[in-house]
Amino acid sequence: MLLVRKWRSFAASPAELRLLVAFAFVLLALTRLAILILPFRIYAPLLGHHENLSQGDDSRVGPPVSAGDEARMLAVKHAVRRAARSTPWESVCLPQGLVAATLLRARGIGFTAYLGVARDGGGAMEAHCWVVSGTTIVTGAGALDRYTRVARFTHTPRTR
Repeated sequence: MLLVRKWRSFAASPAELRLLVAFAFVLLALTRLAILILPFRIYAPLLGHHENLSQGDDSRVGPPVSAGDEARMLAVKHAVRRAARSTPWESVCLPQGLVAATLLRARGIGFTAYLGVARDGGGAMEAHCWVVSGTTIVTGAGALDRYTRVARFTHTPRTR
């Protein structure tokens, strides 16, 4: 019954959003495959231009987003989240970040992607990726303060 309800909700969505969710789903599959078989250096450029970290950076604020791009950025956020919940494989933060970065770049919207590490309760290392555009965390929202940032990638679109 839940699947039927989800399908009806999806079918009732605007066509543009359905297409974006379907595209995000396909990109999640491709990024999952890339992560499994390729070294990080090959697909890292999808996250943007690697930049040095500085202590004063706020990892919850990315490049400013114009009022006209705000709705398109939020559509990307929604589509990636919705597609990630629908995959039969695990679509965690890194594939979601790569897909969001790809979709935002294609729409000419600036963003910053962060990679961070933290120790879990048992002392094991865990990694996290999050993408920020304007003041919106597009993917990877959560307890970001517990992660030590180890890399920052930024995409600033060319002015139109």
